This record gives sequence, C-alpha cells and structure tokens, in this order.
Amino acid sequence: MITTLCFDLGNVLLFFDHALIVRRLSKTFDVDPERLLRDPHFASLMIKSETGELDGRSLYLEIMSAYGKGARMSFDEFKEAWSDIFSPNTELIRTLPVLAQEYRLRMLSNTNELHIEWCMKKYPDAFLHFERKVFSYEIGFRKPAPEAFRVLCLDVRPGHCLYVDDILSYVEAAREWGMNAVQYTGMDDMQRAFSSFGVMME
Repeated sequence: MITTLCFDLGNVLLFFDHALIVRRLSKTFDVDPERLLRDPHFASLMIKSETGELDGRSLYLEIMSAYGKGARMSFDEFKEAWSDIFSPNTELIRTLPVLAQEYRLRMLSNTNELHIEWCMKKYPDAFLHFERKVFSYEIGFRKPAPEAFRVLCLDVRPGHCLYVDDILSYVEAAREWGMNAVQYTGMDDMQRAFSSFGVMME
C-alpha cells in the first residue's frame, strides 16, 4: 500500500537547464563555454555546493577566483546568473494539493543553497504541500547514496513509498533501498505508472 509519494525537484517539479549557467558565466568571464562545461574543477565546485561543502557565498568566491579574475560580477548578479534556470512543471504542481489530501508528500533533491533559496521564493507552490524536504546540501549526501534515501524514508517504510525521478540510476537506487520508484518522462507516463500502484492524480 502506497502511503507516501516522493518527488525529485529538478526536471520533475521544476524544469531546469544547467547550460544557462555556463553560457552566462562564460560570457561574463570571457571564457569558452565548452571549456567551462568540460572543466573538472568547475564540476567539482558544483558538487561541493550540492554536498554543503560550499555555501552560496563561498561558491561565488571560488568561481570568481578560478574564472572571474578581473571580471565585475557582484554576489547578487552571480546568484541570478546561477539560479535563474528554472521553470515550473505546472501540470504536476497543480496536482499536489489533491495528492496531499490522500498521501504524505516528500521531496529529495541533489541541489545547492542558492538554487533552493531562489526556487522557494519564485515557485513556492512547488514546495508548499511537502511534509519533508530533503536537500543534499543540508544532509551532506547526494543521490544515489543510500544515506539520502534513508533520510527521505525516516518514519515510513520504504515499501510504502512511491518515488519519482527523471534520472534512471536514481530510480534504480531507490528501488535498491526498497522503495517503489518510477522514472519521470512526462505527465502521461507518470499518470499511468501511478495508476498501476493504485494512485489516482485527480
């Protein structure tokens, strides 16, 4: 029996495009965007921001030091360039109040401080109905680490949870933890998958 519905944030509840960050920063820093995209140091800074090793201001200082020497970009300008990459999955978000009447709702996301601050202010309806929100930068673990799913499933049996993620390897990790899980590829497929577990979205 499903009692708890668990959702990823990025590309499930909110669509996003990381390439926008690279294009904006590379333009400001006069750096080839492909070079920045492939740079392992840049990738490591992003991961550190998602595990809580770097808070928002520390991330800004590290990126400015590595790529933006001589560039003029304030912390506020950086926050916008870094975070204005999201758009709402309106069709899914509008089902949350209905689902919350029948199920406990939880969220699990690999994310960072700046993105969550931005999204909670701009898209509050995407967060409103969740009784637990598990963010990697707060717990120090990123999916697919088992620790992330352990925190998500505190005080509920994994087998009573249905988890939705756009990344297949994270879906498989949730299943290994004992959860029911489906990959998000669009609303029609998700509705059919939910229906197979007896979960009606309307």
